[in-house]
Amino acid sequence: MAVGVILFLAFPAIRSAVRSIPLLWLVRWQQARIIGGFFLIGAAMGEVSMPFAAIAGLGDIAVGVAAGLTARAMTAENGRILAWRHMVMGMMDFTIAISTAIITGANLGWPYILIPLFLVPMAVLGHLAVLDRVLPRRMLAQNG
Repeated sequence: MAVGVILFLAFPAIRSAVRSIPLLWLVRWQQARIIGGFFLIGAAMGEVSMPFAAIAGLGDIAVGVAAGLTARAMTAENGRILAWRHMVMGMMDFTIAISTAIITGANLGWPYILIPLFLVPMAVLGHLAVLDRVLPRRMLAQNG
């Protein structure tokens, strides 16, 4: 994830390419988070701790479904604020899921570990791309 942020900040061509992605697509990408429901299946099979699976799995499903609903509701007038709200929701879900994993000592084995290793960083980068798009440029210039 850090590599993605560094590449975005260091290379104008990458920044330009990311900024050319329609905001609607960045929100729709988050629909893939319903894959987090896989944790619930793992919990039902006794392979993932239920407290972690319930919070992370249900949170991911909620954010994934909300991404679809948000994308459907987005218009030229309200797109930025709706994308912002969804980005905040998604990042809060990650914070809660990671905290729960730490508190419960969630030990994720194969294949569940693939979600936090690969999909979470990709989703966070997507949320950061939304943040870059919805914050005014002058605000970004002042802080970075």
